[in-house]
Amino acid sequence: MAPPHIVFGAGSIGTTASSFTYAWDTPESVSSFLSTLSSLNLMELDSAAVYPPGNPGNTEILLGQAKAVEKGFLIDSKVDISKGRTLNEETMSK
Repeated sequence: MAPPHIVFGAGSIGTTASSFTYAWDTPESVSSFLSTLSSLNLMELDSAAVYPPGNPGNTEILLGQAKAVEKGFLIDSKVDISKGRTLNEETMSK
């Protein structure tokens, strides 16, 4: 039997107006946190265009600024097709 495949849920990365539980709210703090995840061999992140709740996009912006992909992380994302948005090449590149 294969070991379980563990993915870190990155929805808590980023800031909101109240920032009630977010500790990783700067590129530097995210980079440090990624180092911790890497030391635990957790190299896959679950993200979404709407993370964190209340400040859509901030999670993925911070992951980009912290150079998560360059550090070897795989980012699984979900696109936002709410509010009349459509899924096509143009909107995916934004």
